[in-house]
Amino acid sequence: MAAISGVFSNTVRGALAIAEAELACKVVQMGKIKDVLEDMRSFLGPICIRHFNTCVGFKHIVGNLFPMLQRQTMDWLKQFRRRMSPRCSVKHPWQVIVEEKLPRELFDVFETIVSLTNFGVITIKTRKNCVSAFTSHNRVRKVFSDCTDQNLTQATFLKRKIKGNKRVEAIINEEKQFGKKYSYKKELVVIDFNYGYWNEHDWPQHV
Repeated sequence: MAAISGVFSNTVRGALAIAEAELACKVVQMGKIKDVLEDMRSFLGPICIRHFNTCVGFKHIVGNLFPMLQRQTMDWLKQFRRRMSPRCSVKHPWQVIVEEKLPRELFDVFETIVSLTNFGVITIKTRKNCVSAFTSHNRVRKVFSDCTDQNLTQATFLKRKIKGNKRVEAIINEEKQFGKKYSYKKELVVIDFNYGYWNEHDWPQHV
């Protein structure tokens, strides 16, 4: 099995090298393509171990992380809606705070989606933490649309109707930001944002 694994790995690496050389002649900006090819090379080892070596257990199995992130973000949306109460909290007035454990691998996928564009978000990374502040409601909606693989509409995203033609709705702008903080060591994510409550006459009750 070791011989087959070596032949397979070397053959694929050779094919990737040829593909990279051909693409370099056709594509001006090779940065993203090199990143993709490097990711493909990094998966070769675990794939060979999984299929050609049956004595190492399950730790090298390659999994698809996106469905896990999709379920997680859908659960966050449910929690957001539940916590957007028309009754003002004494401890955190007109604010939603969700704190949960999140494996580093899932956070990396989430952060990749967030970092697709810098519009409407400010991100600061240190060795210990990654902090993001979203200043646009539509930017947050786009992130959660991508994470859940759904078309979340502006009419319903982070909004909830209350009996009697009343409503609660998230407030996201430059003054009241949608925040996300992740601790690499604790693998803990904290999400917070402000929301408001409007009565049946569309008068704000949160000010």
